[in-house]
Amino acid sequence: MRVRPYMPSKSIAVIVVAAGQGERAGNTATSLPKQYRPVAGIPMLARTIMTFLELPQISTVLTVIHPDHAKHYADLGLDDPRLEAPAIGGATRQASAMAGLQTLAKSPPDLVLIHDAARPFVEPSLVNAVIDQLAVHEACLPALPVTDTIKRSDGQLVLATEDRKTIFAAQTPQGFRFPAIFAAHRRASENPHQFTDDAEIAEWAGLRVAVTPGSSRNIKITLPEDFDRANNVIETAMQMETRIGTGFDVHQFERGDSVWLAGIEVPHDRKLKGHSDADVALHALTDAIYGALGEGDIGTHFPPAMSNGVGLPPTYSCAMPLI
Repeated sequence: MRVRPYMPSKSIAVIVVAAGQGERAGNTATSLPKQYRPVAGIPMLARTIMTFLELPQISTVLTVIHPDHAKHYADLGLDDPRLEAPAIGGATRQASAMAGLQTLAKSPPDLVLIHDAARPFVEPSLVNAVIDQLAVHEACLPALPVTDTIKRSDGQLVLATEDRKTIFAAQTPQGFRFPAIFAAHRRASENPHQFTDDAEIAEWAGLRVAVTPGSSRNIKITLPEDFDRANNVIETAMQMETRIGTGFDVHQFERGDSVWLAGIEVPHDRKLKGHSDADVALHALTDAIYGALGEGDIGTHFPPAMSNGVGLPPTYSCAMPLI
């Protein structure tokens, strides 16, 4: 059994970076920016934000938006006491993350998670894994091992083949102790180099960044075809629904030498009276399966009359939960 590390009660804020224009997603003058486009009927940004609002350990959720997207954001209709008014982002992702950190610094949390709006399928278990690592590390990011062979090139010729055992694909949310990442971001804002993610800033500032396993489900929606992939994720999840069926079976005892229960003959001075073997356990299970399928009960499919001339055993309604 996995035991979560002890961590005294900490305030945890989430910054959702959503200030981009999403040009690679095929935006046009008449289309919504990608973070406001629907994924299976729900705007992607709303899905992302609601994922964190469903986690009781999260104290605050702050979204950083583009200055031209205030109406798009308001149209999401999100309402939660932990959801702060959006901050206005900058010209780069780095500047937008910094804007979020500066907003939170007015009432600083203990920990902060910085997440891409374009990752709407982050799982609670992954979020908790990142938070757990912050009990012993200043920073943490989820990452997936790279399975493809990785080549380094000058654009025309291969220069080298990288050791994929040491290469991982970084994901978000990336977690940090708030004072450490805020100080690192402030220093990085004075550096002309543009950092690709917050973990790179932490590395550059000398923070030790832990790695926790990412999730293949935690996809980033970047290109137009990624929306089809995202919709498939939702459709697949909806197909794998859980159903429960119940029923009951009743038979009288009569003279006999055994009782059949779940296909096992149990010696007894009585037997159960019925048109078939009167196995109440198997009949209950069968009826529960029919109930889960929404197909009536076994009496519907095998009525007692079927035992006359066709050799098919009839059954009765049963009651046994199927989970």
